[in-house]
Amino acid sequence: AIYHGLKPKDEGSWKLAINAYRVQDKLVLSVYDNGMGIGERKLRTISNNLHDGIVDSTSGYGIYNVNNRIKLTHGKEYGLRIYSMEGRYTLSVIEIPLEDYEYTDNR
Repeated sequence: AIYHGLKPKDEGSWKLAINAYRVQDKLVLSVYDNGMGIGERKLRTISNNLHDGIVDSTSGYGIYNVNNRIKLTHGKEYGLRIYSMEGRYTLSVIEIPLEDYEYTDNR
């Protein structure tokens, strides 16, 4: 968000929001920035590739690596989604399952 979205942006104030919340049995992590955004055509390509598990080196490896690791670990219904409007914002959302665990204090 900082490097690709906010750093190239010259004017106005930067906004960056990182959130984590629960939706039913999922943990949702989101990162929002008001930076450069992604053009409609490129966003459609990225979104299709994320959905299909395709690595597109022209868009970098990082987002595909994260997405594929999530899908391999938790299943195809989980992963990374990106929403964006060129010149306005980008919102990246990761969904992973919440797993029941027993908390232990190992002090």
